[in-house]
Amino acid sequence: MVAPVMAPWPLFSLHLLLLFLLLLPLTRAHRFSVHNTSLNHLVLEPGQGTLYVGAVNHLFQLSPELKMEAVAVTGPVIDSPDCVPFHDLAECPQAQLTDNANQLLLVSSRAQELVACGQVRQGVCEKRSLGDVTQVLYQAEDPGDGQFVAANTPGVTTVGLVVPLPGRDLLLVARGLAGKLSAGVPPLTVRQLAGPQPFSSEGLGRLVVGDFSDYNNSYVGAFSDTHFAYFVFRRRGARAQAEYRSYVARVCLGDVNLYSYVEVPLACHGQGLIQAAFLAPDTLLGAFAAGTSQAQAALCAFPLADLDKSMEQARRLCYTTGGQGPSGMEEATVEYGVTSRCITLPPDSPESYPCGDEHTPSPIAGRQPLEAQPLLQLGQPISAVAALQADGHTIAFLGDTQGQLHKVFLNSSQSQIYHSQQVGPPGSAISPDLLVDNSGNHLYVLTAQQVDRILVAACPQFPNCTTCLQARDPLCGWCILQGRCTRRGECGRAAQPNQWLWSYEDNYCLHIQSLLPAQHPRQEQGQVTLSVPRLPTLAMDEYFHCAFGDYDSLAHVEGPHVVCVTPPGDQVPPNPPGSDHVTLPLALMFEDVVVAATTFSFYDCSAVQALEVAAPCRTCVGSLWRCHWCPQSSHCVYSEHCPEGEKTVYSAQEVDIQVRGPGACPQVEGLASPQLVPVGWESHLALHIQNLHYFRGLPALYYCWLELPGKLQKLPAFLEETSKDSGLIHCQAQQFHPSMSQRELPVPIYVTRGEIQRLDNAHDLHVTLYDCAVGHPDCSHCQAANGSLSCLWCGDGQPSCRYGPLCPPDTVEQLCPTPTIDVIEPLTGPPEGGLAITILGSNLGQAFTDVQNAVTVAGQPCNPEASLYRISARIVCVISPAPNGTAGPVQVAIKSRPPGISTQHFIYQCSTLCSVNSSSLLLCHSPAVPDGAIPKRVFFALDNMQVDFASASGGQGFLYQPNPRLVPLSHEGLTHPYRLKPGHVLDVEGEGLNLGISKEEVRVHIGDGECLVKTLTLTHLYCEPPHHAPQPANGSGTLPQFVVQMGNVRLALGPVQYEAEPTMSTFPVEAQVGLGLGATVLIAAVLLLTLMYRHKSKQALRDYQKVLVQLENLETGVGDQCRKEFTDLMTEMTDLTSDLEASGIPFLDYRTYAERAFFPGHGGCPLQPELEGPGEEDRCATMHQGLTQLSNLLNSKLFLLTLIHTLEEQPNFSQRDRCHVASLLSLALHSKLEYLTDILRTLLGDLAAHYVHRNPKLMLRRTETMVEKLLTNWLSICLYDFLKEVAGEPLYMLFRAIKYQVDKGPVDAVTGKAKRTLNDSHLLREDVEFRPLTLMALVGPESCGVAGNSEVQRMPARVLDIDTITQVKEKMLDQVYKGTPFSQRPSVHSLDLEWRSGLAGHLTLSDEDLTSVTQNHWKRLNTLQHYKVPDGATVVLIPQLHNGDTVSQRLGQTGCPSGENIPMLEDGEEGGVRLWHLVKATEESEGAKVRHSSLRERERERAGAKAIPEIYLTRLLSMKRTLQKFVDDTFQAILSVNRPVPIAVKYLFDFLDELAEKHGIEDPETLHIWKTNSLLLRFWVNALKNPQLIFDVRVSDNEDAILAVIAQTFIDSCMVSEHKVGRDSPVNKLLYAREIPRYKQMVEKYYADIHQSSPASYQEMNSALAELSGNYTSAPHCLEALRELYNHIHRYYDQIISALEEDPVAQKMQLACRLQQIAALVENKVTDL
Repeated sequence: MVAPVMAPWPLFSLHLLLLFLLLLPLTRAHRFSVHNTSLNHLVLEPGQGTLYVGAVNHLFQLSPELKMEAVAVTGPVIDSPDCVPFHDLAECPQAQLTDNANQLLLVSSRAQELVACGQVRQGVCEKRSLGDVTQVLYQAEDPGDGQFVAANTPGVTTVGLVVPLPGRDLLLVARGLAGKLSAGVPPLTVRQLAGPQPFSSEGLGRLVVGDFSDYNNSYVGAFSDTHFAYFVFRRRGARAQAEYRSYVARVCLGDVNLYSYVEVPLACHGQGLIQAAFLAPDTLLGAFAAGTSQAQAALCAFPLADLDKSMEQARRLCYTTGGQGPSGMEEATVEYGVTSRCITLPPDSPESYPCGDEHTPSPIAGRQPLEAQPLLQLGQPISAVAALQADGHTIAFLGDTQGQLHKVFLNSSQSQIYHSQQVGPPGSAISPDLLVDNSGNHLYVLTAQQVDRILVAACPQFPNCTTCLQARDPLCGWCILQGRCTRRGECGRAAQPNQWLWSYEDNYCLHIQSLLPAQHPRQEQGQVTLSVPRLPTLAMDEYFHCAFGDYDSLAHVEGPHVVCVTPPGDQVPPNPPGSDHVTLPLALMFEDVVVAATTFSFYDCSAVQALEVAAPCRTCVGSLWRCHWCPQSSHCVYSEHCPEGEKTVYSAQEVDIQVRGPGACPQVEGLASPQLVPVGWESHLALHIQNLHYFRGLPALYYCWLELPGKLQKLPAFLEETSKDSGLIHCQAQQFHPSMSQRELPVPIYVTRGEIQRLDNAHDLHVTLYDCAVGHPDCSHCQAANGSLSCLWCGDGQPSCRYGPLCPPDTVEQLCPTPTIDVIEPLTGPPEGGLAITILGSNLGQAFTDVQNAVTVAGQPCNPEASLYRISARIVCVISPAPNGTAGPVQVAIKSRPPGISTQHFIYQCSTLCSVNSSSLLLCHSPAVPDGAIPKRVFFALDNMQVDFASASGGQGFLYQPNPRLVPLSHEGLTHPYRLKPGHVLDVEGEGLNLGISKEEVRVHIGDGECLVKTLTLTHLYCEPPHHAPQPANGSGTLPQFVVQMGNVRLALGPVQYEAEPTMSTFPVEAQVGLGLGATVLIAAVLLLTLMYRHKSKQALRDYQKVLVQLENLETGVGDQCRKEFTDLMTEMTDLTSDLEASGIPFLDYRTYAERAFFPGHGGCPLQPELEGPGEEDRCATMHQGLTQLSNLLNSKLFLLTLIHTLEEQPNFSQRDRCHVASLLSLALHSKLEYLTDILRTLLGDLAAHYVHRNPKLMLRRTETMVEKLLTNWLSICLYDFLKEVAGEPLYMLFRAIKYQVDKGPVDAVTGKAKRTLNDSHLLREDVEFRPLTLMALVGPESCGVAGNSEVQRMPARVLDIDTITQVKEKMLDQVYKGTPFSQRPSVHSLDLEWRSGLAGHLTLSDEDLTSVTQNHWKRLNTLQHYKVPDGATVVLIPQLHNGDTVSQRLGQTGCPSGENIPMLEDGEEGGVRLWHLVKATEESEGAKVRHSSLRERERERAGAKAIPEIYLTRLLSMKRTLQKFVDDTFQAILSVNRPVPIAVKYLFDFLDELAEKHGIEDPETLHIWKTNSLLLRFWVNALKNPQLIFDVRVSDNEDAILAVIAQTFIDSCMVSEHKVGRDSPVNKLLYAREIPRYKQMVEKYYADIHQSSPASYQEMNSALAELSGNYTSAPHCLEALRELYNHIHRYYDQIISALEEDPVAQKMQLACRLQQIAALVENKVTDL
């Protein structure tokens, strides 16, 4: 006899399976999961807290910390739900290998047994040891019908309870209706747990059901208290009650016959059926479906007293009144179609038989529902409920169907969600087995994929009082005297008032409300009173103290007031430079806990007066501090009194004194003399002064001081008292002769008593020196000057403008000379008029009114423009109409004086006539104008209507560009002929070639033949000459001239000489033969080599020139196509943006991001904590102690630097080792980023010193040293927030735009080549016909759609008819899951694509099947076109039933290899079957190619590869132009300083500037290279090429190839050297050749803007680093990093010890000894010390 018939596992295979399962579970901090295993049930052993997980084919035993202790295998089993348990397979021929899902899992504490029931073998159960689940205590060998316990279908729920009775345990099991063999199993049974037949229901109670089809109970949960067991379920009634209702049933715990069975309906007002339940103390909590589609939920609470009362009422009515209520209506009955009926027994029967008896009716069902009002409404269906009573509050935990856990505070009749968090994977429902641990501190949450351990109250995660109270967690509060957020029970004095602030109700933390005084002078010690409301009371021997920065003083408490003594002056830190005070943190403390904190300022009055030299008194008494001014001694003091006998100017803060503040200071109010002072004339200066009473009776000398350029001039002065308190200061008369370049010079002036004591200036005080000669070059300028300057034009020897008194009266000229006209621009204009001309000269009027009607041009009036008039120097006027050909000078007549007449003449010429005039086109030739001319107005005249050029051109103005300039063809000059080989493209160099003309307007001739213009750029013209030499035009010389006609500009660039083949000689044949043989013998080798080289170089140049011509033509040709593509792409991106608003950009969480950045190529962190084996606890504890000491030792800067330098000196310490150790250090020191930054600065300084003596430009070029990898990691840490907030969005949009464009075109699934790409190596060069299709994808319960969605939705999916089936699945997943991170989507290999047509037409599509076409050893992958799937067809993604070896899996999930590695489907002789999709890869191997092709053939192949056909290059250009906006946006986000530059970037660049200055590097190119290598090439290029380092996305090979081109463009843009495109340049570089100069300017501006911004202080950087330090909190990984780091130390242990012992400082610090102790602990050896 054998137990379950397991699959025929060989013993070796079973061992491998167990080993595999032991290694596979992912037990990280607070989570347990097993790959590809569904978890069903979770139970908790109440004694030790051990957890047991029932899963498909497994049982897991876990510690309370979710570490796996044991695993038992329970399946798969050869079984069938249609067969009873069998021994021989012949008894059940339909049996097959069946997964065994766990249906029931219970703990029997008394017997120390685990009861586990699976779905196989008709749900029989087994008993296992609680200490080791692998130990089976009981398993039925030949189970009978009475031992069928659980439902044999996974979707049917089974619930149960272990009922402890005196002397034995019983099992109560309730289950729903399953397969056809389960009809005889009652919904509720009582079963034995011990005895000869465990799990048998023989002789025990059963809930007998007359007809299972009427009563299909669906159980939600089973619960018990001290007296009763309760079962919550949903069912329909008999045929008269066909609707489903919610019920709760109750039986007495000691009732083994179920005589006490009573059920009553439950109703949550206005809601649907119950979905989950939990029995809390005194309350039954139920979660009900809600909403019109039942996709929401409501929570109701049913008091247990009301529930029992309702059941007792039903029982009483059925016992005593036949079920009739007082109104005569039936309120109780006997259900489930049994023959028993409600009867009439004596009234005391319910009390006499509290648990029923043989003669009492059963099972009783009440008709009156117990109803409750919803406490809470939720937006998602609830699948699990649990509750906890703690600290006098009831907390409910609700798990929903989307994997979210909600914490709810139940408060009387209301409840509120105070915290929600995602626990399980999105879309994965939380299991009803939601358990609280024995301590009440943790919650265990089960989903199908994992078990999570969640803190019931995460109080410690709130670092300060503010966040603690803001959390509004009813289980948390701020323990004031402990200074931390705690549970109430963890705060020792929580019962006392003001000791524990409850997070749920308290809104304000303890704070310092006010300070008296608010500031204090630093020179004296004093008292400060702090007002602190709600201050907790201390014990008699306890006290508060105040901390002023580092200074402590005892606090004296008087009610809410606390009095502290300030530190003495010598213990107050000095003021910061340029400041008059220092602000210190002030903390009220209990022991070492900060109770409340603020800031307190210590001011220094002596420093106040130094802040403003021009007004020391006003600055002193007007400051924020209580500073007073001593006017006689010129001191700013903090006491209220000046030296004895000296009056005091009081501070503005002294509110009790009437005369105070800046207005009371002795001060100079302003000038009493004119502010304008002429140069060269003796002037008297006088100033008003007030508040002189401070100096009464104190005689003193006064001086005036003027701050002239380059010197300070002192003038003696005297005081004239004009009243009791004010007077005038008269400065000695003085002539001023400063050197002046401007017309007016402001000169500051102030007054002193004596030579030192400066009087305050009430405001900015200065005199203005002016010189009439400056800025007034002629008479009109002089007379137009401001009248207050008194400037006159003197006509003596050298006429000039002078100050009036300096000009002799007889030389003053009242009238200015006749106007002089020097220049007129332009000299021609249209007869229609309207042209603005400019007249330049001198004496052209003193005001605009002088010239308003004074100008004529060629005898016609010219109307001046007021806004463009410049006094005396310029007139701009608009000419009037005149007959064509009118000519004459320009005249300017000022008032009554003779006119000024120009020597140049202006000519009226006809305007341009239209050469083409049709209904849709006006074509005009622009006239020639002088260089630099700017047309005033350009318009089209149509009869009497004028249309401005700007209106016709969409707002663009008309501009004249300078004439183009061309370089002669021959470098030897215009007269030397240019030798042209037929077939070559001519390249003509020049400047400004395409500024005002297109290539269609340019005509190029060689003699009488035309050279066809192919490309015209700013500096080059390419044209294709005639194949044969043309004749000279007009008989000009013997050689044809090369002439370029560009509009009216005709440029001759020299003669052209065609090279011709040598003609046959006329020598005799014999001579020819002789000469030929001789010459051949002498020069054959040289000639051969020369010809080959020349042929190759000229051929390459021709190819390159043709490529440039093609690029120009193609980029113009693809314009319309790109505009359409761009419109489609922007529509798609708009839709994507709206999707992202809901789901957000799928950024990686910080931990995953950091691990991928630190350890690239590992797909994350390669450090996985080791599982401790049995008996290894002591060794592991010792090792952990050693690693902790190593962590402490790393905090020694000397040790860490010595370690790094020693490791890098080792010859076999590879570059890979360097990077690995640097990343381990980054991980180990992540919590101390300030320290890590200091180490990085030191190492970068050493690196710079090393490279300065070699080649400084090579620094940071690669990642060859540990400091370079440390810098990479440091930037990754510091720029994470910038990525998320600024640069991430455009980078993600670029990636999605690339993906969208690639998917729109065909992609070969085998070769990986695509039609739409930027990378020519990935370009599909064949013309493949395709058609876009829109499939209707069904998304619902049976598809891969979102779990919990009960309705099937139709979602359109865009694909191509030539896509393979795997490509279709990938595109459908992208569109169905477009808001879901890639890691949370189902794998494309776990799904099949099913095409549905009609009701029964289901066809599963695959890449390969029997219909695949195979010809000549080539098998083509199946496509939608192969299956003839039409547009609009309905498809669905379904779970794959088997994981066979599919083509898509062999080709790899991340894309296919190139065609050189085509997978062979069948091994055989030469020519096995090979796969192809769109094009067949070359059949011949590379080796055969080399053997079978000649040198000439290979050269031809290479040449052909370089000359790209136009059609393929068009695809690259189209893709480039379509993506251009997204590339620009990404580069702009990276290189823009419109938003604040990350402080780390500014800090790094400032440090590099310091290094350059320190080492005397003045070459800006070197600094540019350093900054480029450190940031742009080190971090941003990596981010551009690898978006998977930032986002949760999958990057295909094609997307990666496109990103590589964009990243290379970014690299080229960062280079200092000029970006040159040569004939050997790859096409990928040609694509962005035009944009790179613009990007280079962006990079240079980025560096310049950062350099000019305010420097990043060390304190700001440290503050930012402190915030970042806590981002990575994985303690096991950090410990593992230390372990890995120690392994490297161990490799070079002797060298490191030697280096530490040789360093004298390290010897004093005993660093070598500490390392030896660490080695002893980690390696578990006894130290020699």
